[in-house]
Amino acid sequence: MNFKNILEIIKQMKFFTSKEVSLGKGSVTQYTLFESKYLFSIIFYRWNTVDQVRFHTHAFNAYAFLLRGYYEEKVIVNNKVIDKAVNQLFKPRFLAKNYCHSIGYAKPQTLTLVITGRWQDTWQEYFPDTKKWVTYSWGRNKIKESKSDLIK
Repeated sequence: MNFKNILEIIKQMKFFTSKEVSLGKGSVTQYTLFESKYLFSIIFYRWNTVDQVRFHTHAFNAYAFLLRGYYEEKVIVNNKVIDKAVNQLFKPRFLAKNYCHSIGYAKPQTLTLVITGRWQDTWQEYFPDTKKWVTYSWGRNKIKESKSDLIK
Protein backbone atom coordinates (compact mmCIF):
# COMPACT_ATOMS: atom_id res chain seq x y z
CA MET A 1 0.00 0.00 0.00
CA ASN A 2 1.45 3.32 -1.00
CA PHE A 3 0.99 6.81 0.41
CA LYS A 4 -1.62 7.73 -2.24
CA ASN A 5 -3.77 4.72 -1.26
CA ILE A 6 -3.55 5.63 2.43
CA LEU A 7 -4.63 9.20 1.65
CA GLU A 8 -7.63 7.90 -0.33
CA ILE A 9 -8.70 5.70 2.60
CA ILE A 10 -8.44 8.62 5.02
CA LYS A 11 -10.30 11.02 2.68
CA GLN A 12 -13.34 8.77 2.36
CA MET A 13 -13.72 8.10 6.11
CA LYS A 14 -16.83 9.47 7.83
CA PHE A 15 -17.28 10.21 11.52
CA PHE A 16 -20.47 11.07 13.44
CA THR A 17 -22.90 11.60 10.57
CA SER A 18 -26.63 10.98 10.28
CA LYS A 19 -29.17 10.77 7.49
CA GLU A 20 -32.80 9.87 6.95
CA VAL A 21 -33.56 7.22 4.31
CA SER A 22 -36.98 6.35 2.86
CA LEU A 23 -37.28 3.02 1.09
CA GLY A 24 -41.04 2.72 0.85
CA LYS A 25 -43.55 3.35 3.63
CA GLY A 26 -41.77 4.87 6.63
CA SER A 27 -38.09 5.59 7.03
CA VAL A 28 -34.89 4.70 8.82
CA THR A 29 -32.44 7.10 10.44
CA GLN A 30 -28.81 6.09 10.05
CA TYR A 31 -26.32 7.31 12.68
CA THR A 32 -22.77 6.59 11.56
CA LEU A 33 -20.11 6.58 14.26
CA PHE A 34 -17.39 5.53 11.82
CA GLU A 35 -17.41 4.50 8.17
CA SER A 36 -14.59 3.36 5.99
CA LYS A 37 -15.63 1.33 2.98
CA TYR A 38 -12.05 0.08 2.75
CA LEU A 39 -11.94 -1.06 6.40
CA PHE A 40 -15.18 -1.36 8.43
CA SER A 41 -18.11 0.69 9.74
CA ILE A 42 -20.04 1.12 12.98
CA ILE A 43 -23.61 2.28 12.37
CA PHE A 44 -26.80 2.61 14.42
CA TYR A 45 -30.20 2.44 12.72
CA ARG A 46 -33.46 3.76 14.17
CA TRP A 47 -36.30 2.02 12.33
CA ASN A 48 -39.65 3.62 11.67
CA THR A 49 -40.65 1.50 8.70
CA VAL A 50 -44.00 0.10 7.70
CA ASP A 51 -42.88 -1.68 4.53
CA GLN A 52 -39.94 -1.36 2.15
CA VAL A 53 -40.78 -1.56 -1.55
CA ARG A 54 -37.63 -3.46 -2.49
CA PHE A 55 -35.37 -6.28 -1.44
CA HIS A 56 -31.65 -5.63 -1.13
CA THR A 57 -28.30 -7.29 -0.58
CA HIS A 58 -25.32 -5.47 0.91
CA ALA A 59 -21.87 -4.52 -0.31
CA PHE A 60 -20.40 -6.02 2.87
CA ASN A 61 -20.71 -8.80 5.40
CA ALA A 62 -22.02 -7.52 8.73
CA TYR A 63 -23.06 -8.35 12.25
CA ALA A 64 -26.31 -6.79 13.42
CA PHE A 65 -27.47 -6.46 17.01
CA LEU A 66 -31.05 -5.59 17.89
CA LEU A 67 -30.86 -3.15 20.81
CA ARG A 68 -34.52 -2.17 21.21
CA GLY A 69 -37.87 -3.11 19.66
CA TYR A 70 -38.44 -5.64 16.90
CA TYR A 71 -39.08 -5.75 13.17
CA GLU A 72 -40.37 -8.06 10.49
CA GLU A 73 -38.44 -8.89 7.38
CA LYS A 74 -38.89 -10.86 4.19
CA VAL A 75 -35.93 -12.89 2.97
CA ILE A 76 -35.37 -14.42 -0.46
CA VAL A 77 -34.17 -18.02 0.03
CA ASN A 78 -33.99 -20.44 -2.90
CA ASN A 79 -36.13 -18.08 -5.01
CA LYS A 80 -38.92 -17.99 -2.41
CA VAL A 81 -39.90 -15.25 0.01
CA ILE A 82 -39.81 -16.24 3.68
CA ASP A 83 -41.27 -14.09 6.47
CA LYS A 84 -39.14 -13.68 9.60
CA ALA A 85 -39.42 -11.79 12.87
CA VAL A 86 -36.29 -10.17 14.29
CA ASN A 87 -36.94 -9.90 18.01
CA GLN A 88 -33.99 -11.31 19.97
CA LEU A 89 -32.29 -8.44 21.76
CA PHE A 90 -28.48 -8.29 21.76
CA LYS A 91 -28.10 -11.58 19.85
CA PRO A 92 -25.58 -11.13 17.00
CA ARG A 93 -26.96 -11.87 13.54
CA PHE A 94 -24.52 -12.48 10.70
CA LEU A 95 -25.67 -10.83 7.46
CA ALA A 96 -23.75 -12.16 4.48
CA LYS A 97 -23.25 -9.92 1.46
CA ASN A 98 -25.72 -12.00 -0.54
CA TYR A 99 -28.42 -12.00 2.19
CA CYS A 100 -31.34 -10.57 0.25
CA HIS A 101 -34.06 -9.08 2.44
CA SER A 102 -36.67 -6.39 2.84
CA ILE A 103 -37.59 -4.77 6.15
CA GLY A 104 -41.30 -4.69 6.85
CA TYR A 105 -43.05 -3.33 9.90
CA ALA A 106 -40.78 -2.13 12.70
CA LYS A 107 -42.00 -1.20 16.15
CA PRO A 108 -41.50 2.58 16.34
CA GLN A 109 -38.05 3.57 17.61
CA THR A 110 -36.55 0.11 17.02
CA LEU A 111 -32.77 0.41 17.26
CA THR A 112 -30.03 -1.77 15.79
CA LEU A 113 -26.24 -1.65 15.83
CA VAL A 114 -24.51 -2.87 12.68
CA ILE A 115 -20.80 -3.53 12.35
CA THR A 116 -19.81 -4.01 8.73
CA GLY A 117 -16.75 -5.37 7.06
CA ARG A 118 -14.98 -3.98 4.04
CA TRP A 119 -17.21 -3.07 1.10
CA GLN A 120 -17.14 -4.95 -2.17
CA ASP A 121 -17.73 -2.99 -5.36
CA THR A 122 -21.44 -3.77 -5.88
CA TRP A 123 -24.74 -4.81 -4.31
CA GLN A 124 -28.26 -5.40 -5.63
CA GLU A 125 -31.87 -4.48 -5.15
CA TYR A 126 -34.89 -6.42 -6.37
CA PHE A 127 -38.17 -4.62 -7.11
CA PRO A 128 -41.05 -7.17 -7.02
CA ASP A 129 -43.54 -4.83 -8.71
CA THR A 130 -41.41 -4.58 -11.88
CA LYS A 131 -39.50 -7.87 -11.42
CA LYS A 132 -36.22 -5.96 -11.90
CA TRP A 133 -32.83 -6.52 -10.32
CA VAL A 134 -30.65 -3.42 -10.17
CA THR A 135 -26.93 -3.54 -9.47
CA TYR A 136 -25.30 -0.52 -7.82
CA SER A 137 -21.74 0.58 -7.16
CA TRP A 138 -20.45 2.93 -4.46
CA GLY A 139 -22.35 6.21 -4.33
CA ARG A 140 -25.52 4.31 -5.29
CA ASN A 141 -24.58 4.52 -8.97
CA LYS A 142 -26.76 2.23 -11.08
CA ILE A 143 -24.53 0.03 -13.25
CA LYS A 144 -26.84 -2.75 -14.43
CA GLU A 145 -30.53 -3.58 -14.65
CA SER A 146 -32.10 -6.92 -15.54
CA LYS A 147 -35.56 -8.47 -15.47
CA SER A 148 -36.19 -11.72 -13.63
CA ASP A 149 -39.23 -13.63 -12.50
CA LEU A 150 -37.27 -15.82 -10.10
CA ILE A 151 -39.25 -15.16 -6.94
CA LYS A 152 -42.23 -17.41 -6.30
